[in-house]
Formats: sequence, structure tokens, C-alpha cells
Amino acid sequence: MFEIFEKAFADLGIEDGYCTSIIFKGYNQAGGLNSSFGGGNPMWMKDADGNAAFGGDNDSLKAYLECMNAWYDKGWLDKAFAERSNDAPYAIDIAGTHLGTVGMWVGRRSETGSQLDVGDNPYTAGSMVYGARFPINDIYGTAAEQMVEPNSLYQESRIRGSLVVTNKIAEEDLPTVLTFLDYLYTTEGGALLCFGLTKEQFEETQDETYLEFGVTNGAFSVEEQADGSIIYARDEQLLSDNNLASAMAGKRLKIGYYADGFVPALNASYLLTAREAMAEWDYYTNEAFPERALRQLFTVEESNTFSKVFANVDAHMASTIPAFITGKLDIGSEDDWNDYTVMLNKYQPEKVTAIYQRLFDLLNQ
Repeated sequence: MFEIFEKAFADLGIEDGYCTSIIFKGYNQAGGLNSSFGGGNPMWMKDADGNAAFGGDNDSLKAYLECMNAWYDKGWLDKAFAERSNDAPYAIDIAGTHLGTVGMWVGRRSETGSQLDVGDNPYTAGSMVYGARFPINDIYGTAAEQMVEPNSLYQESRIRGSLVVTNKIAEEDLPTVLTFLDYLYTTEGGALLCFGLTKEQFEETQDETYLEFGVTNGAFSVEEQADGSIIYARDEQLLSDNNLASAMAGKRLKIGYYADGFVPALNASYLLTAREAMAEWDYYTNEAFPERALRQLFTVEESNTFSKVFANVDAHMASTIPAFITGKLDIGSEDDWNDYTVMLNKYQPEKVTAIYQRLFDLLNQ
């Protein structure tokens, strides 16, 4: 693919183009592309055995850096990636991507399809942008880092936000409440949160809000496509009124398949290319990256420990990892790698690993 990009740049006379971009640190703490090299991420994660682990000095990160260094040497990476510290991970060098001088990037739904084909820019005229899932490494590292599906992604998992069931709920009502929460992790429950009631559900409940605003056909319908897939089509009345559409839905309850992104990817209100992109981005499931909600379970002492250790570890990695990518440090040098890992471990990342392990043990009881 990158060789095709190079040819296109040459044919179009683009001298400042490059094939792909990465975040300025050279790594994403949630994983992403790094997870394509054996799974996991460069920070704290849940490993294949369900235990807490730290990935800042493991073989997966090393294989990833070998690849990034090779891409950098071939001119496929953004030569100025380490200078883009003010760019969000999903909007790196947005000027370049929107001018058509970047072949592949981490982007957004609004950039898919022909949506970049605007104005008189000859580089984006007639362009089409498609979403792609993360690749799987089959070249770098050992067999352990190859042919492994990525499992640590910047993606909502089922542990998204704090949800507390208090003693305000009567004991006899608790089974009903817990059954309802489980229901939200079904496809039907996720659609309820994302869109609202179907016509059948409205007719059964005669919801007063739906009656007041005349949404008597329900908020959406399920439509089967010729290929057997389904989409969720909002009622026409709600398509023209975003406020009413939001009022019909249950978006304040941030759990369930709606939160996972599973249901929104089937929303017929989005362009087909956007829906296809979302399906690709969610093709692999985040199982390794611990959600921020877990940090709310830290004790005060644990929070202080996490803040201190994370700040030191992240600062060291952010100042060193780009050097391995650009070749200022040699990823193939045992001395360079040992110097990096020795300093990294002086910041005691195992302290945070132990905190996460306590929480994983608690959740698995």
C-alpha cells in the first residue's frame, strides 16, 4: 500500500507527502497500532491470562519499534511526527490529510467517503476515503509477536463509566434492575439507548413523552438489507429534529452496546462509507486496555501513586521512544535498549501494575 502511495505522490508531484502518521510520542498508551505486534499496549494492560501487566519494556513494543524505524528509514512515516505535540491522536497533521498529501491516518467518520473532496484542491478532487481495521504483524519480532490480533484499542469497552447501584433500590427490586442492566448489553437494549423505542415497544408502553410529541411510529425501525445485514433507520420526524431525537433516546445512561459503538455503526443516518468505516474500526474488541472508570476505584493513596508513576514513566517514554523510531537510538542495540529499560524501571511501574491487579482480582470475585 505504501509503495502505491509513493507512486501516487510522484505522479502528482507531491514532494511533502508521506504514507502514514503516528502520535508525537511514537506510541499510544491505549495500544492501537502497537497492539498489532503481539497484542497489549505500551503501558498498563490486562494480559492474555487476565492479569495486570506493563508493556513499556516488552517484546511487543520492541517489534513495533523495529517496524516504525523501518518505515521511517523508507520515508513512509511523517518525518516531523515528534514535533506535532499539539495534535490530537485522531487529527494529526490535519492540514496535510485534508490537502491530500497523507496516504493513511487515524481519522474520523466525517473524513470518510468523498467528504474531503471540497474546493479546488486537485489532490483531493475525486478522492474517496475508506476506514480500515488495524493490520496484523507478520514480519517483525518473533513468532510470539506475529499473527496476533490486536486487543488493546482506543475504544470503549464494557467498563466505560461509573455505575453504582445504591441501597435506595429495594432488595426485591434488585433483580429487575440488574436484569435491565444486562439487557442493555443485548443488541435490542443497545438500540433502545441509542435511538429509543420501536413502534411495537411504544404501543405496548404508551410512553407519555412519545405521545406528547407524536412519535407514535416509534423512534426507529430495523431494516434488513439485500445482503442480509441490518441498519437502524430513525423515524423521519426525528431525522429533521436532533433535539427531539436525543430526547427519545437514553444517551445519558453511558453503558451497554450503545456505549460500545456497536449500535451507532448501524445507524442509517450515517453515510454508507462512514458505517463501513466504523465497522472496520470496531472489528477487533478492546479487551486489554483498562478503562478510565477503573481509576475511580483507586484509593487516595493509589491515585497518588498512579499519578506520580504515570507522569515519570510517560515522560521517559515520550522522550525516548521517538529516538528509537528516528534512529537516534538503535532499536537493534542491546545497550541502547537496556539503557532505556533500566531507567524506565527506576520509576517502578510495577507499583501501578499491582494496583490494577487488585482491581482485576476484585472484579473477578
